[in-house]
Parts: sequence; structure tokens; C-alpha cells
Amino acid sequence: MGALLQPTPEMDPYAVEVRRESAYLSGSMGDYNAWREGEQPDPPRRTIYGSKGEGFAVLADDIPRVLAAFEQIAEHPAYTDWCRSPHATEILNANLNWRTEQRDDIVRAYGPAIIYGDHPAWSPVGTVELRYEDVAALRVELAVVHYEHTGRAWDAPEGSHP
Repeated sequence: MGALLQPTPEMDPYAVEVRRESAYLSGSMGDYNAWREGEQPDPPRRTIYGSKGEGFAVLADDIPRVLAAFEQIAEHPAYTDWCRSPHATEILNANLNWRTEQRDDIVRAYGPAIIYGDHPAWSPVGTVELRYEDVAALRVELAVVHYEHTGRAWDAPEGSHP
């Protein structure tokens, strides 16, 4: 059983649910019915797109909100407890499972995201599950994309975890 956290103003309307070894990042589904019917409407903000076995994507302008959601994960006791576990250091040091790519206004994060349900590739999925061992690597990847997209570093909230 997880804990659904109250979104901070910096991440709203994205939401986070933390669990013992993973977290769920949720956003809007957008016009999902259009996707199911084969149309590809303009991507709405705050939507998580996914492709089973490939990764997830968000709009480049939403990267600061997603990074704020990752901060909320990193500050939660479930994540910090996991990071203190004996196997975490070895896993974190070996985790190079993610790469990012920006195409137009969409940033794709290729890696072991967990996506549930039957969805067309790279369509709105609403929620993506991320293992704690992937959170740190994703934060770095997305912060770099944000810098490349805006020319500005992402300012993590004061006192946040690395």
C-alpha cells in the first residue's frame, strides 16, 4: 500500500504516490479517446505519455513540474529509507539505464518505466511507475534537458536531496 502525497504548488497538477521500493508519477490523460481512435491531437500540458518497454514522455515545458515531483519523492521517508538499505548504493552506482531525447516540445525518457494497461505506443497513460533506483538518474537526465531547453539550471528547493 502506498501513500498519495499532496502535490506542491511547483509540481501541481502532477501527483506522486510513494511505495516501499517505487513511486507513481501521475498526470492528466488528455484526450485519451482521440488517441484510442488513432488521432494524435495537440499534446495537452501535464500529460504523461508512455510506451511499454520503452519509457515515458512529458512536454519539455513541464520538466520543472516533473523535477519538483521527483524532489517530493526524494524527500519522503520511504525513498530515504530505501537509499539507506544495504543494496541501494551498489544499485545506484550501477544504474545507467536511462537516456533522454527531446523531439520538438516532447521529452522522452527511455528506460525501465513501468506502464500498466493496454495503450498505443507513446500515448497518454496517466501514470508511470518508477523504481527508486531510477529516480536519481532520471532527475539528472531531466535537469540536463531542462538546461538545454531553457538555458537555465533547474533550481531545486532549498534543502533538497541530491
